[in-house]
This record gives sequence, C-alpha cells and structure tokens, in this order.
Amino acid sequence: VNWTKLSAGLPNIAIRDIDIQRRENDLVLASYGRGFYILDDYSALRELKKLENKEDYIFPIRPSLMYNESSPFGWRKKGHFGDNFYTADNPPVGAVFTYYIAEAMKTPKQIRKQEEAKKMKANEDIEYPTIEEFEKEDKALKPYILFTIRDEQGNVIRKLKAPASAGMKRIVWDFRYPATRAINKGGQKANFGNEAGGLPVVPGTYTVEMAKVIGHQITPVGNKQSFVCKSLYNNRLVGDLATQKLKLEMQQMNRILSGVNHRFNELKKQSSLVKLAIKLTPNSTPEMMKQLLAVERKLDSLNTVLFGNESLKKRYEPSPPSLNSRLSNAIYNSWGTHEPPTQTQIDNFKIVQNHINQLQQDLKDINADLHKLDIELDKIKAAYTPGRI
Repeated sequence: VNWTKLSAGLPNIAIRDIDIQRRENDLVLASYGRGFYILDDYSALRELKKLENKEDYIFPIRPSLMYNESSPFGWRKKGHFGDNFYTADNPPVGAVFTYYIAEAMKTPKQIRKQEEAKKMKANEDIEYPTIEEFEKEDKALKPYILFTIRDEQGNVIRKLKAPASAGMKRIVWDFRYPATRAINKGGQKANFGNEAGGLPVVPGTYTVEMAKVIGHQITPVGNKQSFVCKSLYNNRLVGDLATQKLKLEMQQMNRILSGVNHRFNELKKQSSLVKLAIKLTPNSTPEMMKQLLAVERKLDSLNTVLFGNESLKKRYEPSPPSLNSRLSNAIYNSWGTHEPPTQTQIDNFKIVQNHINQLQQDLKDINADLHKLDIELDKIKAAYTPGRI
C-alpha cells in the first residue's frame, strides 16, 4: 500500500471521524480539537494512476452548476454582523479545474540558486555571476500556466493564469467572459492576477486546455478536457442566443464607453496642467489662455453628457440621466440573469449607441486643440506638460 500525504490546509492533528458526502464527492474530516475540514470533490484522487507517467494532466471535470450566489446577511459573507459572528467561506462559484503539473518551471535566478545549493552541499567553489547574467535574471519573465477555455464552436471564451509550481492544483473559472472595463494598473484581481470577469456565459459544453508559458514561448501541455455547465435550477438560467448576442453587444459598448471615460479624464488632467503652464510662463499670451478656456468649455459640456450635471446633483436636484448611468442600467441585468433586457434597458443602450461616435470625435477634436497649445508652449519654452516630448 502506498500512502500519499494530503496536507493543503490540514495540520498534523488527530482525525477522529471521516464521512463522505456521496452526491458531491466531498470528504469531511472531524478533528480531536472539534475542527472540521472539507475536501471538495475528491473524485480526482480516483484518477491518480493517470499520473504514473509523471505527465501534466487535467482531471475529469464534474458538471458545473451555474447559479446566482445569495447574500442572506445583506452583503457578502457575514454582512454587518462583525467578527463575533462566525461564518466559513463557501466554495467559489464556477467550474473547478483540478490539474497536475509534473515539474515546476523555474526562473534563471531560481535555477542558479538551485545549482549553487548543490555545489555548496558538495563543498565545491561557487562562481560569482557576471553583470550580464544578473541582467538576464532581472529581465526574465516569470513563468506561469495558461488555461484556455473554449465553447463548442472553438471560440476562446476566457484565459486564466496559474502559478508554475509542481503538484496537484485547482483553479476556478467563474462562468464569465473577460471584463470589458478600461485596464488600470493594479486594478481588480481575482486568483493569481486573473482579472475579474464580465458577462456570464450561457449553459452548454466547453473545453479547457493548458500550456506552459516561459518567456515568450507558449508550449501546450497535458490533455484537453471537456465539461458541461448547466443551471442548478433546471432551465431558469437558460438564455437564448439572440438575448446573449444583445448582451455581448452591450458589453462591447461598455468597453468603448469605458475607454471614452478614461481618455476624457486624461484630457481633463492634461488641460489643467496646460492652464497652469500658461499662467507660470512669462511669455504666454492672452490668446493662449483664451484657447485653453475654450477647451475647458468643451470638456465641461462632455462631462455633463458622460457623467451628468454636477451643479444639479450636488444640490440634490433632478438631472437628466448621463450616458454612463444609462449604460449601467442597460448592462446591470446582464450580471445576474440570462433573462432578456427590459425595453427601458434596450432603449438606454440604443441612446448610448447613437451618441458614441460623436463622443469619440469630440475627444479627438479636444486632443487636436491641446496639441496646438503644446506647440505654442514649446515655442515660449514652457515647463513640460503631459503630451509633449
């Protein structure tokens, strides 16, 4: 008999009782110290013989149940009850991929450290690395495992990253497409730098495969595994293709409008710095300030269209809905259900559609106006402002 230690999160303690939740294949342990430990879906352990050849492997994936997680305490987890109210985390909602990596991928620095440790143990001389070797280590990209999820037509739905360490691991896909918001440094993250998801997919059959990424080289490894995503509540989450197509269009509009918002904020910041440069530079002219104030008026007008009338809002007066609020209302329905959008949500989406091209053109015009001012600032040797080289 061969024994394999499973110790992820389980300390060396006396286990007094073991039970199996047969429907979900969960293994439940009760310790002498009145603690409970649960191994969710241990069915992968039945496939351990597949690892005898020491090859990378994705274990069979059980049917993945799609549902909307409830918040019984008014917010996530324990809500407002505080730390004296104990709750345990539920398993994450999504398709769980259990996989095995035979050999860890190492960076050049890790490889050097490993070789040095061997030489030290053998009492051999260790050569100090050259500057070139240090530079190579500093510039080396960290390796990782890349999971690619596809639908039945072979379209890529999502890509997930996982650490490059060896052993049996798990990663969860949350049934969602990638987020369409503008990317910010250090933005929302899920597991191991996987960006938070966007629109949920429809129930159906999907596949997952993995690859090792070392530097700029992507090498497929292991096997492709097919799995089924289905509604926990029969057909309540089943959406038709026409509805899904409309919601994907809304998500793409969210991508475009998010980019417009981001560029608007950049131009607004740039204009404020240009204004300061004009004020501080002795050779600036009243005409330059006049041009800058015209740019600010354009930005104020766009701000009202994008985000609403600030004067009315800060006085708690009713104001017309902004394009951002209209699109938020339109896509809010997409996050928690596969039901078709309401007519109001469709109307709001179409209003944003009708305005987006003009918004993009307005931003290009403002950018051109600021570029002309940048040229004038260079002529009078003004201090640097963003957008100038």
